[in-house]
Amino acid sequence: MIELRKTGDTCKIELEKSESANKSKNAHVKMSWKTAVDLDLHAFAINSEDKFVHVSFAKKKSDCGNILLDQDAGVGNSAGDNEENLVVHDLTKVKKLIFVANIFRFFGSLFSAGDKFNKYDGQIAIRTLDREIKVFLNSEELGRWAVIAVIENTNGVMTIKNVNAILKTEPNLEYLTNLN
Repeated sequence: MIELRKTGDTCKIELEKSESANKSKNAHVKMSWKTAVDLDLHAFAINSEDKFVHVSFAKKKSDCGNILLDQDAGVGNSAGDNEENLVVHDLTKVKKLIFVANIFRFFGSLFSAGDKFNKYDGQIAIRTLDREIKVFLNSEELGRWAVIAVIENTNGVMTIKNVNAILKTEPNLEYLTNLN
């Protein structure tokens, strides 16, 4: 298992030269937490056709069917073994993909002074090509949106990077395009 603990930590996987190159190029992404908070896992992507994609509890399947979310956990700020899972069926059909956690509040624009992701023991585990990469939600900044990690495909090399950037609003195409 590879752990990307610090912002900027990266892991590179050569999709074509990997010992798993003949296997499915899918990814399973699990966000898990135990604290009593309603976190929601979102995926924002630019696909191979340069289309912007957003998958969340409100829309659990991308239009092309390549990205799927299983469930909405932690509803009502419940504690316990909370987890939400995304499947990316084919990573080669994605140019850039970010995994984002949102602190859900019933009154969407309001947030609490305690809305710091490092308080919520959250993490994502990305399983792909016989590897598991963990990225921890550890930002101490105040905010409701945490860009946890980015996957970028360039010339057959998939780079996974710990981002842990806190945003006041939902990421958009411009943010995703400009993210390095």
